[in-house]
Amino acid sequence: STISDPLTGTSLSALVIGGGNPRLDPEKADTLTVGFTWAPARAPGLIMSVDYFDIEIKDVITQVSAQETVLRCIAGNQAMCGRVVRDGNGEIERINSNYVNLAEYRTNGVDVDLMYSLPAATLFAAMPGQFHARVLATWVDSLTTYDGKNSFEYVTSQGLTGGSGVPRWRGNATFGWRGDRYSAQARARYLSAGVYNNQLQLTNGDIGSYVYWDVGGRMRLPMSADREFEIYADISNLFDRKSPLGAVGSPYYDVVGRYYTLGARMRF
Repeated sequence: STISDPLTGTSLSALVIGGGNPRLDPEKADTLTVGFTWAPARAPGLIMSVDYFDIEIKDVITQVSAQETVLRCIAGNQAMCGRVVRDGNGEIERINSNYVNLAEYRTNGVDVDLMYSLPAATLFAAMPGQFHARVLATWVDSLTTYDGKNSFEYVTSQGLTGGSGVPRWRGNATFGWRGDRYSAQARARYLSAGVYNNQLQLTNGDIGSYVYWDVGGRMRLPMSADREFEIYADISNLFDRKSPLGAVGSPYYDVVGRYYTLGARMRF
């Protein structure tokens, strides 16, 4: 793996060793969620829910990435320094990145779910089926881990951080039409702007906001009272949006590019 070493001010390739750890302790968590759901009588088909979450995990089991292991060592965590092996010239040659218990993991934020549907005939006379729309969004106020020595904040650190970094905002918006035999929909996936790693000073570390578009359609063919045949087709990342440089380790970006799915299924 390519590692940025703040101690020497260089980037280098180092061997990274992962794996399990028989000395792990069980996690203990305190979770608080508060929310409400609203379905106004004056707007049939509209449902909205908002939920606040606050999660704290003690002795969280996690795999600290190789880069983060180096950064935690530089910040003064001697246990992490024991995982970094340097050669006689002080250059990193190996990093042990297996699972560990960190002292604490904590995050809080808000989830929003907004759904709306209405008969298609409301907008276009004699048109069958229903139009539907749904927006799912998450706003993260904070996501931190504490290793007993230092606390790291991961919000907006959404590049190659082993999946720990999260965007401030992320959401999916789906719009479509559904009839008895046919249906079609489009989906937009949004990620707010961030950085490759907020613990490193990088000249090219900024990541702008992203929107991916997906489209798809279905055709249902009833065969009998209890059997149905369906053909579906989807295009993901319709405009072939490229992922940010170095974001291959992030779970949020599409590193494949545009791809197509065609399939069939039978219900009986």
